[in-house]
Amino acid sequence: MTSKIWLKNWKVSAVVGTIFGVLLPGLPLLAAPISGLVENSSFAPSKDLLIAQSDSLCVPEDISVAEYVTENYIISICEDEAGSLYYVDYNLGNEMSNRFYDVTTTRNGDYIVTTYDNDGSELVYTVGDYFRVTNNGDQVVYEETY
Repeated sequence: MTSKIWLKNWKVSAVVGTIFGVLLPGLPLLAAPISGLVENSSFAPSKDLLIAQSDSLCVPEDISVAEYVTENYIISICEDEAGSLYYVDYNLGNEMSNRFYDVTTTRNGDYIVTTYDNDGSELVYTVGDYFRVTNNGDQVVYEETY
């Protein structure tokens, strides 16, 4: 009984409700082809697209010299106002970040930085076509960059 009164007093609401009542059940059908395309697609984003989508990890005043993305890391090589290069990474797994200064380049254009942990172990970070981390010469990370 109250619904009849509600419909009499609110004719606009009844029309809008009827339209939504007719259209709402069909919305999942409209979305199905789109979700099916994404789930079944063999599209692999290009290296340039992945880099363009990632944010630079550089300090806003500094220049991003190079950006790399791997399966587990986002890496930026940055240049500060004094012209010095520094390295910043972000681990997608544990959400931790590193920042190291005194970055140099190799003959083939890779960027390399050497640092030491609290135990005195030498850690070498190299990034180019691949991202590689060694601990006292033992390789601990090796991932292709995109």
